[in-house]
Amino acid sequence: MGLDLPRHPNSSIALSTARSGLFTTAAIALLIVLTLSSTDSIAVTTYRCEVGIVISYSDKPCLNGKERSLSIDPANPTDADKAAAIERAKAEKHQLKQIEDAYEKERKQAEANQKKVRQEKSTRQKQCAKLEVKIRREREDLSTTFGKNATQQRTRLKRAEEDYAMDCKA
Repeated sequence: MGLDLPRHPNSSIALSTARSGLFTTAAIALLIVLTLSSTDSIAVTTYRCEVGIVISYSDKPCLNGKERSLSIDPANPTDADKAAAIERAKAEKHQLKQIEDAYEKERKQAEANQKKVRQEKSTRQKQCAKLEVKIRREREDLSTTFGKNATQQRTRLKRAEEDYAMDCKA
């Protein structure tokens, strides 16, 4: 069961946004519960308005369309409301756990990728340093070589310079 998260070039931003959205939703829900539980028993009438396929909820009667009045007493929720709230909390906790697990997995993957890049860079730097030493030695050998051997030495130097250009100049 995968969790579809928004994709972004910097995927940690998408995860961070998803996590902050859940935390914001949870904080607002907690604030509402605390506010409503601190007041005396206040019954609230909410109107459910249906216009075509659109359903909206309001504290005022519908102007047009089908209307249904819902009476809500936040200080005395029904057992069904309590059970539904508990189920929503469990579902949100599960969803948050999935997001956190996905975030941790992505963080570990990014860390592994960075380590691999650092190792490749280090290996390349060592290889280039070896090629630089080889070029320096070939030049030294060329300066002390004459005749037919000098031609062969120039060829070795040229090849070493080409290897360096291909592997280290890019």
